[in-house]
Amino acid sequence: MTRLVDVMHALGLDGEIDDEGRWIRLLGERGVVHVLTTPEDDAYYVWCDDPDEQVVAHHDDPGVAILEGLRRAARHHRS
Repeated sequence: MTRLVDVMHALGLDGEIDDEGRWIRLLGERGVVHVLTTPEDDAYYVWCDDPDEQVVAHHDDPGVAILEGLRRAARHHRS
């Protein structure tokens, strides 16, 4: 598996994982969080389905990307 999937599991999270472990989908309070890694597994992109939070963000760390996505999909969060 990829570092992205390893970190997701280390955080105690369950989500949908593609066959190669290049993207995950997690259920947030206000929608689905998407995290995608590059083929080199060295950059991570995150966005969520909430209309206010669909802007894609780039991170160098998978844990930061996952936690940002979940924060953006939290009910109480508004940018």
